[in-house]
Amino acid sequence: MSASSSQRAQSLVEVESGANGSLPKNGEQHKVHPDKYYQPRRIAGRCDLTELLKYLTDHRKQLGPARIFRSLRAALYTGSEYDPQKAWRIYEAMVQLDVVHLMRINHYGQLLNILKYETGPNGLKHMLVVADQIKKAHKDGILSISSMCCSQILYGMARHGEVREAINFIRYMREIGVTPSTTHYTSLALASSRRHDLEATAEAAQLMLEGVQKDGVVLETRAYSVMVYALSQDTTTDGVMKFLKSIKRANAAGPSNDDSSYYNVHIYTSLISSLAQKGDAANAKRLFDEMKRHGIWPNSVTYAALLDAYGRAGDFDSAVKLLNHRSKDRINQLPNPVMATSILVNSIRHGRLDLAEELVSQWFEERNMDVRKMDDQFRAALMWVKVKRALDEGRAFFDRLCDENAELVNEIMVNHLVIASGEAENVDQVYENFGLHKMLNSDTAPSLRAQHHLIDALFKCREIPAALSAFALMRKNGVPDDITLAMVIRGLVLNNEVNIAYRVFMAIKRDGIEPNLRAYSSLLKVCGKKADRSTRKTSGVPADVLEAIGLSDADGVTTIPMNNSSHAYRLFQQMTTYHNPDLYTYTTLISCFAKENIGRAIGIFKHMCSEGLKPSVVTYTALMQGCSIFRSAEMALLVYQHMQAQDVTPNRLTWHYLLKALARSKVPKSEVDKIAKIARKAMQSTT
Repeated sequence: MSASSSQRAQSLVEVESGANGSLPKNGEQHKVHPDKYYQPRRIAGRCDLTELLKYLTDHRKQLGPARIFRSLRAALYTGSEYDPQKAWRIYEAMVQLDVVHLMRINHYGQLLNILKYETGPNGLKHMLVVADQIKKAHKDGILSISSMCCSQILYGMARHGEVREAINFIRYMREIGVTPSTTHYTSLALASSRRHDLEATAEAAQLMLEGVQKDGVVLETRAYSVMVYALSQDTTTDGVMKFLKSIKRANAAGPSNDDSSYYNVHIYTSLISSLAQKGDAANAKRLFDEMKRHGIWPNSVTYAALLDAYGRAGDFDSAVKLLNHRSKDRINQLPNPVMATSILVNSIRHGRLDLAEELVSQWFEERNMDVRKMDDQFRAALMWVKVKRALDEGRAFFDRLCDENAELVNEIMVNHLVIASGEAENVDQVYENFGLHKMLNSDTAPSLRAQHHLIDALFKCREIPAALSAFALMRKNGVPDDITLAMVIRGLVLNNEVNIAYRVFMAIKRDGIEPNLRAYSSLLKVCGKKADRSTRKTSGVPADVLEAIGLSDADGVTTIPMNNSSHAYRLFQQMTTYHNPDLYTYTTLISCFAKENIGRAIGIFKHMCSEGLKPSVVTYTALMQGCSIFRSAEMALLVYQHMQAQDVTPNRLTWHYLLKALARSKVPKSEVDKIAKIARKAMQSTT
């Protein structure tokens, strides 16, 4: 045997033997020296990542940057097991051990391909850190950014709905000479659809249009459809139509001036769905007929969107007719679960519990529907129907499903039970039903939405300290959204804890969170109220509870000025800096001013109408009340004429204040009697 062969044999013995050089006995595992074990070629899925990172850190000087990088690179490709947490730990180790500069674009591509699937709050954060490192490396001339790498980054941004980050990244791509491709714009559209930011969505749509016009990109059908859906979240369809027409012109779709020839079933469905959300059934049906006229056949999602439009508009004759028509296409003549859920939910929203009960009876008794074969959303809607009829019936239905199969019940069904318990002002049942969340998932705390409903139910039960304690606990588990914050303020106002409501409102603003329209409206309503004994009383909320929700005696806020239209107007001006007032907010402000300054109230009313908002009967009634307080018969008659022109029917309270305004203004009794006769006739026709 040659010397070299002898040395190789001896090396083999050393690797396969223990520390003393002897061969292992039967049943003993071979011990491999760490230096050999952590060779890059040996690292695989079974590798203990913690031990590897410790070894590389402890032997950093002996191993050198090249060897450390090769080991970490091998761990990224084979030892990470496509686990985002492991991949991130490996990347952090590269940074800490100062070998990240050795990464090339393909290595970053592998890392991003794993990180893009990470969920939770750190998912996007990690992606952006890596993206910034790639930008730095590109600027330093270490690597060139590839289109594939950009796709991974944009895909991650799309999953998290980070439309503004996606917009900025696509612009960065253009700056460095990487032309965005069709897949990049699809990711941009998906990011827009997952984040309700109309301004950013419009900016993203313009960026897509520039890609078509300047770069000649041919967008995927999916990109069109998703962007149309995102733009459709606006209160009008102007942005959608502008986008579609611009895209058509840019693509030179043909000489036809008929824009509908460029649409497909997905785009039509998105437009119909958008109109459905606004309750515009007439235009939804017009688009539905138009797509069929152009030979584009609607799919099941299109039918569901049209039925939802009917339901939201309260046209249940058309909704039921469409539902029955679609049921005939099915072998068992059972309704589509999405359509069935939609009609039940909208029936309840419009106070048509009778229709919901009739449909449920028909499906189960005449068509033998099996609730186990329907989806979670339908079962939740069915639960809503049952708790609306009787809380005990809803709980019995929940228990029956749970006993049969725990997977048939869900959090939404429990929320319906909690809401119904609150409406019944039964605090014991509120807590009992809320405890069902623990039964569904004993490992995690109830979601923030579930805690929201608990707090609201406790407010309805007038359990103020308990509601605020639940709110404090909710803040420990996460950051409440603006809807929950507005609900807390409303709950305090309704329970005459107006000063605590005002302090919560001011604390929110101090924390840098802008309250939403509902929060402002609740305080505007307080400004219009007269202070009475209930509002002057000392709060019964313990000091430790107030401290738990972030209120202290040193916050500098004590009381809110009541029956004070000037303060109400200052609040209104603050609100308009961040929000566009809606009808409810305008009506609340008008009601506040109508009791102090009818001229100012009329001025606000005119401004509201100029903004395109149609007054409701509540708005007109608030003005009528002001006319009666200030004994202005002339103004009351002008308001009445405006109501007629807007085709708004007065209610009993509106007639009452109109007649009161006439009588207090000393209008001749004969003239008042004429109006009273009209009022009686109108009220008889509505009963």
